[in-house]
Amino acid sequence: MAQFRYTMDGDYDPENFTIGYQEPINPEARTLDFGPGAVVDGYEEYENFLVYFLDGPGIEYEAQVFQLSTQMAGLYGDSSDFDKITRVTGGDFGDVFRTGDGNDVLNGAGGNDILEGGRGINTIDGGTGTNTLSYEHFDAPTEDGSGGVGVDMRTGEGYDYGSDKQQDFFVNIANIRGSQYNDGIDGNTENNVIEGGAGTDYMTGGGGVDTLSYAHSTEGVTVDLSGQDGLEGDAEGDHYLGFLNVLGSTSNDVLSGTGDANTLNGNGGNDELYGRGGDDRLVIGNSPVKVQGGQGTDLLFIARFGNVELTDESFASIERVYVRDGASLTMAGVDIGTKIYSQSLNDGSSKIVGTDGADRIVAGKGGDVITGGKGGDSLFGGAGANIFEFASGDGRDVIRKFDVTEDALHIGLITQSIDNVKIGSFHGEANTIITFTSDTGASNKIILLDVTADSVTEGSFLF
Repeated sequence: MAQFRYTMDGDYDPENFTIGYQEPINPEARTLDFGPGAVVDGYEEYENFLVYFLDGPGIEYEAQVFQLSTQMAGLYGDSSDFDKITRVTGGDFGDVFRTGDGNDVLNGAGGNDILEGGRGINTIDGGTGTNTLSYEHFDAPTEDGSGGVGVDMRTGEGYDYGSDKQQDFFVNIANIRGSQYNDGIDGNTENNVIEGGAGTDYMTGGGGVDTLSYAHSTEGVTVDLSGQDGLEGDAEGDHYLGFLNVLGSTSNDVLSGTGDANTLNGNGGNDELYGRGGDDRLVIGNSPVKVQGGQGTDLLFIARFGNVELTDESFASIERVYVRDGASLTMAGVDIGTKIYSQSLNDGSSKIVGTDGADRIVAGKGGDVITGGKGGDSLFGGAGANIFEFASGDGRDVIRKFDVTEDALHIGLITQSIDNVKIGSFHGEANTIITFTSDTGASNKIILLDVTADSVTEGSFLF
């Protein structure tokens, strides 16, 4: 079966694709070509338009030209049950190709591609971009069923331990995904991402800023980069050396750094991340059990579309927090103030609730919703239309870069009527102070710097 899918205007997305071709392969075929006409013999006139072409002694003509060019879509091609020669070339976006048991030729061309050759002597060129050579479906282990593949990124060679049924010669590959068996993978001097998969794997980084990945582990992992042995999930029994960064599973992981600058990405789940020494970057998408930066200047990133709540028990030794576009962060359970920065995009937004201390919260490019919380907070508007939310007892907050034409103050938890709002000048005519007649203790003050009092109207408030 030959299968071709595509995702328009971007990298191939397995959750958003159109089937372009799906048919059994003619048993008379000896070669299968798929790619732009410019690289398929006899179809050069079609240039960047995709061509599917079969050739063999019993085939007079079997080809198809698609009204789709390599500049229009990310591609997926699967000819894994074809045991003759497949030659496949990708396009400008990120493609995914898997071939069968022939001596195949795979070229990713542009984009960040994932290429898997199958059995045979394969020639693989990732092309431009950051490309991955995969052994996810490798099925030729050693006789005892344990040995998988050996991959040396320094020489550009991959092979199976069992029988020489698979040999890969590759260039322009940055990342490796191993098999479900026991693999040996050595990185090169570039920045590699190496994922051993299941099995007892031996992995070395190779000299770049390398990442040890467990992205596809179905169970949580425990990885300590200061040691050399992993535990649980796909990390069970693994041996690793020379990695600065680690990418966890989507389950509950425990990831620990070294004395160097590490990036620990929990990748979903309720994780424990410990940076230790160095200036570390910790990444989470769900509420963690613990994020602790340790020594150095450590940064916490809330992943895009993440939903995170932090408390005094789960948050420690982090100097700055960054909230990606579409993410939500609540720190109301933290006593000590911190610095929080939205990284929302032009058409997006982030939601931020600060600590009970004195925070510095900066809006991004989108329309953010920002709550300083208790304590005297310093809030900053951004490029989008932002909403600043307040509740009784929040204290004295100062807003800089407030845009009266776009931004709004949500005060419905303090008062439901504009009649209870007092707007006056502050330290001259250039600034504004907002107080509330219903606030007998005068504990709620909003100060707008570089905003004149006469420019603040009822339309500046939400109730």
